[in-house]
Parts: sequence; structure tokens; C-alpha cells
Amino acid sequence: MTAQAPDKDAIHHAVTSTYGAVARTRGITEKATGCCGAELKSLSDYTPEELASIPRGAYLGEGSGVPVRYADLKPGETVVDLGAGAGMDTFLAANRVGPAGRVHGFDLTPDMLERARKNALEGNYRNVTFERADIEHLPLPDATADASVVEGAEPQLLLALRTILATIWPECRTRLFSRLGRSAI
Repeated sequence: MTAQAPDKDAIHHAVTSTYGAVARTRGITEKATGCCGAELKSLSDYTPEELASIPRGAYLGEGSGVPVRYADLKPGETVVDLGAGAGMDTFLAANRVGPAGRVHGFDLTPDMLERARKNALEGNYRNVTFERADIEHLPLPDATADASVVEGAEPQLLLALRTILATIWPECRTRLFSRLGRSAI
């Protein structure tokens, strides 16, 4: 018996429903301490310095690693963040590449993008953009980025990896993070 592939629309609906609820509620009602609620800060993989360097509300406690820390980003580079969420890694990357660099954050969830854009305005990030896109169909020309960061569940990582190699390869450095750990490509 052959296993049937999951329905892409069903997966997208589940992702946008689940993470939409997170974007609308997480970090909004908790008592603020730094960038986010004390509960979120204590569970973070991010350092207190990393959390303090980004807009309040960008960290939602949903990440599975810290890809920017290992991406070896340099001032002036262009970075792609796949599964950008509320912008946590996008803003960390923007801090590393500086005003001469650029960071493109992509996410599937409209509520996350709304929150990320609000965070970018509040943090005065002029070198970031947030767009809605399937990670397997990015609206970027070839050879756009110097580096990319990806965080997510295993099925997403496989699709993201294929997209990265097809649209940004061969010059792009990639850091993948999943619940299983980090890898460099």
C-alpha cells in the first residue's frame, strides 16, 4: 500500500490557523519584561542580549533554534528568512547586516505578517521586508541572497531546502534549524 502525500491546502490551512492564533494572542497579555513575557523569556533559546535587541512582540516562543547566530552574516549582505513569523530572526539578521544590508522575511500566515510589519515599524527597521509566500514559491529572482535562515518542522524544511537551492544557489549560505537540531548547507 502506498502512502498518500498530505494535502498541501490542508497543511497550509492548519499552519495559518495555528500560527494565526499565536500571532493574535501570544505576548500580548503577558506582563512585559524586556521584549516579551517573563514566561517566554525563561524558555528561550535566545540570549537576553538577542531578545533585548529586537522589537517587543517579535519573539513568540515558537522557534526551534537560533539560526542567525550560526549564519556568519556580514554587513551589507542580503538574507532570506523562510518562516519569518513575527520577525525574530529577521530582525536579528537585520542587526547583523546593518543598514547597507537587506533581509526578506517570508511567511504563510497573514496574522504573523501583520505583526512582523508592525514590529518593523516600531523598531524602525528600514532594511527588512515581509511578504506572504509559500516557501516552495518565493517571489525572488535567482542569486538574490548571500545567506538564508530556515526554522521549522521537518516537512517544511525539505521543501524550503529545495526552494533555497533552486532560487538562491549556488552562492547562498544556508542554516537550517528544526526540532532535531541545526545543520549547515
